[in-house]
Amino acid sequence: TNLMERGVWQLKHVVLRFCSVSGSSKGVREFIDKGLWQEFISKNPQIECFLQIQKGHHPSLDGKYARQTKEPYTIPLRNKNSEEVDMLLAYLRNRSGKKNRSVHEKLNSKRTTVQGYWNAFTNIGPL
Repeated sequence: TNLMERGVWQLKHVVLRFCSVSGSSKGVREFIDKGLWQEFISKNPQIECFLQIQKGHHPSLDGKYARQTKEPYTIPLRNKNSEEVDMLLAYLRNRSGKKNRSVHEKLNSKRTTVQGYWNAFTNIGPL
């Protein structure tokens, strides 16, 4: 996760969607009522922040990144409390916006090995 890449913040804007009456949005409404949303906005002036009330929908957090051209990165906030919403908002801010790559990708080389390939009988001495 990178906050910045070459001095440029990657997260450009955030949309917090929630319902004003549903139970699954209770934690998001508490997050807003406690003033944590305004605190996030004041600490991160480089990010455009929007609230969107959607009746009858589950809450979600959408983030749009600098290099991202397609749909925003969405985190569902269904039945999350205000602390979890704050943690997920920080996670969204700290992401680089790039897709995670697998660490266990196979390495393919165009050149054959000079030392030879390893097998179970490589290091066994004479019998």
